[in-house]
Amino acid sequence: IALYQPLTLLDLVVYHNPTKDINRISEIKCSQPYHHIHSDMQKTAVAIFLAEMLYKCIKDEGDIEDLFNFIAHSIVFFDNQEQNYQNFHLMFLLKLSKYLGVGVELSDPAFHSLGVQEVNAIKSFIAEPYDHWVPLSNQSRRKILDLIIRFYKSHIDSLKEINSIKILKEVL
Repeated sequence: IALYQPLTLLDLVVYHNPTKDINRISEIKCSQPYHHIHSDMQKTAVAIFLAEMLYKCIKDEGDIEDLFNFIAHSIVFFDNQEQNYQNFHLMFLLKLSKYLGVGVELSDPAFHSLGVQEVNAIKSFIAEPYDHWVPLSNQSRRKILDLIIRFYKSHIDSLKEINSIKILKEVL
């Protein structure tokens, strides 16, 4: 059961049968064991939230190698980061939007209610690598998260209710 934790990267050998809805898994192993995500309560909450967002946003099948590589590298970075990771989910969602074909633009009406500090933070989150730290208050972080979710909901039809947001806000 440890293999099926949120965002665990797995190597699978799957027998695909195009005539059936369910495929058979013959081999499974963890390709990248995590060190902190499943033992740190804050990182676990972020992982659960991001897993739900990914599940509800990614529906296409086909050639998604770039998307997979982005997600895998991001999650491995998150696991290895020992401090200043409170903004990771914000950066991840802003960067993910490009891969989903909806790229965040600050001119979008969803972001008009932001103050200067939040706008500058979003610009940094989009342009800078994950290890770039932007100090934010919890209030600013929540405001940005709410606006990002509103943006996602307006651009991705399959995104309705996000159940894990309450847990994330409580833990962070």
